[in-house]
Amino acid sequence: MWDEEQEGRGQVAETCATVYGAWFFDEVMRLTGDLRYGDLIERATYNALFGAQEPTGRRICYFEPFSAKREHFERDSYCCPNNFRRGIAALPGLVYY
Repeated sequence: MWDEEQEGRGQVAETCATVYGAWFFDEVMRLTGDLRYGDLIERATYNALFGAQEPTGRRICYFEPFSAKREHFERDSYCCPNNFRRGIAALPGLVYY
């Protein structure tokens, strides 16, 4: 989910890690009161979670490269597609950040 080089090519963000990362940042922000974790939730949501979705909205990517061809799942599976849905469903509770 994080790339210090910000090169953005290759397999840089995994959908499951994005969702769990957002939940982790939420918990850390609640414990520490450090609002910068809310900024990380926003960055992950816009750049990786929304970026995982195919433009038609029917499929998602496993990895979301910033500047490369994206490969979308041909069918639903138990992992990333369902965690993507769980992450999108959690957004109303995180939107105030």
